[in-house]
Amino acid sequence: MAIVEGGDPQMLANNEGKRLTPSVVHYNEDGKALVGRRAIDREPAEPEQVVREIKRHMGEEDHTVEIKGSEYTPPEVSSEILNKLKSDAQEYLGDDVDEAVVTVPAYFTIKQTAATKEAAEITGIDDIHLLNEPTAAALAYGNGKELDETILVYDFGGGTLDISIIEVANDEYKVLATDGDNSLGGADFDRALMELIADRYEEEHGIDILDDEEVRANLRTEAEETKIDLSTDEEAEALAPFLGQINGEIIEIEEKVTRETFEDTVEELLDRSIDPVSTALNKADLSTNDLDTALLVGGSTQIPAVQERLEQFLGTEPTLTIDPDKIVAQGAAVYAQREIKTGYRCSVCGKEFDAILHLNEHYDEDHSDSEDAFECTQPDCDETFQSEDARKAHQAQVHTGGGEESITGAEDSITDIISHSLGTELKDGSMDVLIEQGTSTDNAEGTGMYTTTSDNQTRVRVGVYQGESGIARENEEIGELLLTGISPRPAGVPRIEVTYDYDKNGILHVEAVDEESGEEVDGDFDI
Repeated sequence: MAIVEGGDPQMLANNEGKRLTPSVVHYNEDGKALVGRRAIDREPAEPEQVVREIKRHMGEEDHTVEIKGSEYTPPEVSSEILNKLKSDAQEYLGDDVDEAVVTVPAYFTIKQTAATKEAAEITGIDDIHLLNEPTAAALAYGNGKELDETILVYDFGGGTLDISIIEVANDEYKVLATDGDNSLGGADFDRALMELIADRYEEEHGIDILDDEEVRANLRTEAEETKIDLSTDEEAEALAPFLGQINGEIIEIEEKVTRETFEDTVEELLDRSIDPVSTALNKADLSTNDLDTALLVGGSTQIPAVQERLEQFLGTEPTLTIDPDKIVAQGAAVYAQREIKTGYRCSVCGKEFDAILHLNEHYDEDHSDSEDAFECTQPDCDETFQSEDARKAHQAQVHTGGGEESITGAEDSITDIISHSLGTELKDGSMDVLIEQGTSTDNAEGTGMYTTTSDNQTRVRVGVYQGESGIARENEEIGELLLTGISPRPAGVPRIEVTYDYDKNGILHVEAVDEESGEEVDGDFDI
């Protein structure tokens, strides 16, 4: 999590003093949650009470996690992570947080994005701004620079791979194409290394150590640490004197793994990591020569083989200018400063702060003897005061805003695109695309003209789907509308107009109208 102070994005430390909070949740018997490192610490003893990789299940309406007799949906689990971040931010800022920028993979579907928004709503955040993660990274990269570049953002995190091609010019960011793999991430590299170590152990001892949950949890930690070590060393050792017990036998490991062996083990994953890059370039009608920068984002990009495979494909070395684990959060903070109200401005020097607490501290340190600071900062008010406290009290009582000048964002300068096609199901089961994948959100609308298939038919179902398959039900169903009151006529005669209109707030408005009777039905689908 990050904020902007003094014009620059700053990472906030959590209550444990760390600037990164792992997306891991532990539930106790009463349903109380621990998040991050504290959850990981409980995993060896209570692995069945720990939830990992919930991001991959966002949008799966039938997916639940059962722990100690209670069931939790993906948005509920995700909300525990967001709630910790919110709580830690509030403690730092000394103020309530009711507005936030929440980032999501650009290749998320409508349901996945909606589930993420639901998670934020559960935490009590009233005003939620969703931002695609690659776009956030590009904003952080471009902050304070005058760029005229075409950027490939290669966002390889713990659970997903997200690719965006973004054109930056005159401080405007235009997304040209997106692609990705929502089931490929650093966790898959950990799993591959776990299986390598487990296979070696079974060959030597005849025991499958992956069958025991406690041993598996401890092995996951060792595998992840070994993977990290191999990012800087040619050889690493997975060393654990006690992973647990199986049938009364203590399980310990002492396995050396070379970087070469690790890379051979994850060869298939490395191949998969390039496929979305190629697809995104094709969607944007670009070649690798058209790219000015390849920006590395996400912890998995610190794996040397990942960087090397991308460099081989692009023919140029990727850029690693900002910590890949932090660049998305920093970009979200930049977006908040640019596009929405983000804080308070000092009435004396104009310096900006995210919380009134920090504004007050700044005043006390830098302007305690400034007479100018005691003048009311509200327009058309000439009142002056002998103390800052008196000025604050006056403005809190007389003027809205509590005595501080709010900051409003700049004009919208980010143009995003639709990541997945949107269309209507036809009688033969096919999908008629009304808004194509890659359409700019500035003008994302489409219309189709349809008719009935039976004589005297008075109602039709309008099924709304998202995806690239020509078969509607092979795609993701977003929802449906039922148009009734159609004038009875022979099949094929009625003219039914269906219109899709997608706005920048992520709302898909669908309307169906029977031209003869004037009957209509409409609905909004929150994306």
